[in-house]
Amino acid sequence: MKTIAPLSLALIILSGCATLTEEDCFEGDWYGIGYRDGTNGYALDRIDSHNEACAEFGQRVNRIDYMEGRDEGLLEYCTPENARRVGEQGQSYGGVCPPEMEGDFLRNYDLGYRYYELKVDRDRIQRDLYAVQDDLDDDDLTREERDRLRSEERSLQRELRTVERAMDALRIY
Repeated sequence: MKTIAPLSLALIILSGCATLTEEDCFEGDWYGIGYRDGTNGYALDRIDSHNEACAEFGQRVNRIDYMEGRDEGLLEYCTPENARRVGEQGQSYGGVCPPEMEGDFLRNYDLGYRYYELKVDRDRIQRDLYAVQDDLDDDDLTREERDRLRSEERSLQRELRTVERAMDALRIY
């Protein structure tokens, strides 16, 4: 029984790494799988992961259908609107867009990613501000400690306003 539990855990972990299920491999909708991978912005080496997953079931990827679907999916992924969304979610960009679309994609991705970074900064500042305000509730603070905390509170409030203004400016684009 002691050896079965680790073995079961290992199988569960390994099965979580597979990119496709047995059903996906036997169904063989390679255009659809490629399209889905394209719309998600996956790198081309994802096809190798699919081949590995399906090899366990004696199946192979139809590269032609997969590539046709992926190329079509990339046309949807590489739009300026999606680039902004991908950046705002803090996702990385894997350099998958066709050259004729990449410039617009990167400009919008960079704006979105800058917005994401500002949100992270805002959240950190808010946490710090709440911590300072919580500390100020301590009745046992000395006058110097209270003055220092109030000064830090004002500084954090200024920093927060600056970040929020920068976020507002990016919302315009």
